[in-house]
Amino acid sequence: MILNDSGEADIYLNGTYTIVLTDADDVTQWTLNGVQGAPVEDVVVSIVATLASIASGTTDGELVIDAGTGNSYTWDNDNSKWRIVPGNIYTTAQLAAIIAATYTIETGTLIIDSTLSKMKIWDGSQWSIREAEWVPVEWGKDGASAPAVADDTTASNMTVVSRGFDNSADEDLVFPLRVPEVHTGKVLFRVHTIVTEATAFTAKGFAFALQGFSIGSGDPLGGTPGTAVVVTIDGETHAQNDIIISAWSSEVTITDLASGELAMFKVYRDVSDADDDYGADIGLIGIDIMWQ
Repeated sequence: MILNDSGEADIYLNGTYTIVLTDADDVTQWTLNGVQGAPVEDVVVSIVATLASIASGTTDGELVIDAGTGNSYTWDNDNSKWRIVPGNIYTTAQLAAIIAATYTIETGTLIIDSTLSKMKIWDGSQWSIREAEWVPVEWGKDGASAPAVADDTTASNMTVVSRGFDNSADEDLVFPLRVPEVHTGKVLFRVHTIVTEATAFTAKGFAFALQGFSIGSGDPLGGTPGTAVVVTIDGETHAQNDIIISAWSSEVTITDLASGELAMFKVYRDVSDADDDYGADIGLIGIDIMWQ
């Protein structure tokens, strides 16, 4: 193929191809592997010199490739926009212009921020970093009302450590985590639990809550936590030794949250929640914290 004066070319493909762009001396300038083609009437593929060179598309699903970066875009006829293809690479500054007002961006689309060397995800309104951090229950220190001591639960050839949280009081643990250096977004959590008791777990549930505050260098070891956010298991039936994992919570407000500081968390069983009607201890194995 030969590019026109604008550095563009239309390519009609039917199959799987490797596209190689060379200069006038046949020196390779750019390569893209695994390009999927289809009959001409279905897909049109174009290569442009820069993102600024991309004009409006004509065919739904039409593919355009930015030769300068290797990023790809497909035409969204319904919204008359180019769609961001997962795996594209942008600098942080470039991402400021990759927004829903200009492009179709499906929620959950993953790209790479080359400035931060981080994967980012489109959450429906913005690009955010997602880093999940596992906190085993052994990391927690007793709070105002401590749960049962750590205990092993063994079934078949596996053992997990958990701490039993009673159904009659808001027993709690506290633990610190360092806030990621580039974090400016949300905090979510979910709990991993186990049915440690023989008490029937039939159409029952329980609730755990998380709250916290952030402290930095020079701050005293103390603070006012934000409003607790609750995750629940409701109306489920389980046997003894079953593992139960909650859904992700809504956003947890961490008071004075700042990158690089220590976030001080408190997790507790919220026995006053309407969904907490399991009349026995529930074993907490650990917590996932999502920085996003």
